[in-house]
Amino acid sequence: MKRTALVICSILLILVSLFGIVTAVLAIAANVFGACTGYAHYIYPTRDMDSAGNYIKDAAGEYVHSASGDLQFAALIVLAVAAVLFAVVAIVNAKKKAKAPVETDEDIYEKA
Repeated sequence: MKRTALVICSILLILVSLFGIVTAVLAIAANVFGACTGYAHYIYPTRDMDSAGNYIKDAAGEYVHSASGDLQFAALIVLAVAAVLFAVVAIVNAKKKAKAPVETDEDIYEKA
């Protein structure tokens, strides 16, 4: 029973490591693509305000909007860093787990 649980945990650790690496690669790719295209399709317009804190309207009475994509750029950088750190930690732990000796039921009984 314990051996089966260890095998399942080892397989799950490998899968989590793999998904962490895939997430890291996708996050970095999204940053590279976004930096090349200027995040043109990923920006949200925000209402502009004057120095008094009032929203600015144009001649037609519509609110003036602008967007830079800086928030999305920062968010994707944070995602990329977090994904890379996750992947590194998962890989290191998977390697440690693979090198660790497997504890059998007899070892557990001897300790008790």
